[in-house]
Amino acid sequence: MKKNIFIVGFFILVIILLVVLVKIEKAGSRVIEVNYSDLSTKMAEYKEGLIYVPSNNEDSTFVDFFKKEYKIKVLKTKMTLNELSDLIKSSNLDIDAKLPMFIIFDEGKVIGGFEAEITEKEANEMFRYYYFNEIPSKMIYYKTLSTAEEYIKKVNSNDLTVAVFGYDACSYCNLYKPVFNKVAKDYNLNIYYFDSDKYNEEEYLKILDLDLTIPASCTVDGNETSLKKGFPKPMTLVTKKGKLVGCIKGYVNEDSLVKKLKEFKVLESGK
Repeated sequence: MKKNIFIVGFFILVIILLVVLVKIEKAGSRVIEVNYSDLSTKMAEYKEGLIYVPSNNEDSTFVDFFKKEYKIKVLKTKMTLNELSDLIKSSNLDIDAKLPMFIIFDEGKVIGGFEAEITEKEANEMFRYYYFNEIPSKMIYYKTLSTAEEYIKKVNSNDLTVAVFGYDACSYCNLYKPVFNKVAKDYNLNIYYFDSDKYNEEEYLKILDLDLTIPASCTVDGNETSLKKGFPKPMTLVTKKGKLVGCIKGYVNEDSLVKKLKEFKVLESGK
């Protein structure tokens, strides 16, 4: 008899626990509705996540995707187009205010946003652009070359050629990508990127065989080296007629990159 009571009690306890877990799961999966006036407070409280701004009061089909894929908080708040424009402007973002829209925040501050009426693939790309510095395919302005021969021809040409070397697992390389990508766009400049994690290994080795000496100013230990011996990444190289004209070690911001490219005569000083 006692054994039966114990078994019944055990199953009741299991059922209670399952009910509690389901309630917790449902609570975690809900979109958190907040007033616009409380938005800053909630961003500071949750630190990172998405804000969904509907055009009326509709729900977005992407909300569940983002919550499941990235385990992030999603806040839903109503605001006028003017309020949305003010939020974007105060966050120093170069994007247009549209309804419905997703706003991304990190460390309690708005870092990006994109319109909600796009495909799931595009929405995911835009989220990863702001959150992980992964540039969407339609926004890539730097170039890649499929063969080493193409790059070697450019190195040996009479034109100044700019190339950036990095690799996928390098955090500073990924941080640098949006910088040189924007410079490539703004100045209509050909900048070539070589990712050693993704580039064909045989072709990459042919590039490393180039007789290019990297000066001490662009190395970690202060000693000159060569492509073949190894070099710090990201590394920006400017070449002409088979020779190295200049180099930029590591990550630099947009202003520093433009300044250096003007110094190397890649860009005109007056622009």
